[in-house]
Amino acid sequence: VFSLVMRVSTGPVPYGLFIVTSMVLWTYFNRIVFSGASSIITNLDIITRVRFPREFLPLAVVAESLVALCFGMIIIAIMFVIHGHPLTPYMLLAIWPFLVLTAFGLGLGFIFAGLTSSVRDLLQVLPMLIQLSLYMTPVIYPITAVPPTIQSFFVVNPLAPIFAAWQETLLYGQFTVAGPLLLSTVVSLIVLTLGYLFFKRSEWLFADRL
Repeated sequence: VFSLVMRVSTGPVPYGLFIVTSMVLWTYFNRIVFSGASSIITNLDIITRVRFPREFLPLAVVAESLVALCFGMIIIAIMFVIHGHPLTPYMLLAIWPFLVLTAFGLGLGFIFAGLTSSVRDLLQVLPMLIQLSLYMTPVIYPITAVPPTIQSFFVVNPLAPIFAAWQETLLYGQFTVAGPLLLSTVVSLIVLTLGYLFFKRSEWLFADRL
């Protein structure tokens, strides 16, 4: 229905298969960022009573999200069977955008978790920011649906090559975004490093301010 209303063309791939494959990964990213950001507040009682590395909390969110992702991948596999979608060697490359997205999401989770120590209202705004980024990223539509005049803007978004690569490797049997994905990889590693350092600098404030 969405593809008819928005007139989104996903080429030879049925839109239902396209949207499920994309949204499974997006849900994983959404969970890492938001649950990672709120992991400090939701575990405040433990933080004030037990001494342990605080970074374990956002990392635990990633572990939990991986379990949910596994169930999502089962759904994708079922959809592949229903639609008779062929398996290609390119599917093995899907691990690259997955790992890059994990690093980027964890880095953002560290940053937002650190910020909540002084800006608690951030958790009220964060879902809206994530929702906005959904529409600015080729998740519910392919990157080819973006007019060429503004595609360069989308490439600046580090999430765009990640999801484009995920869709290409799993659905289209190709991999044409290696260059942009490499740039997203660098950006994600920077975000992860800076996010972790910011989190470590902020953790002494957790028990005092929250």
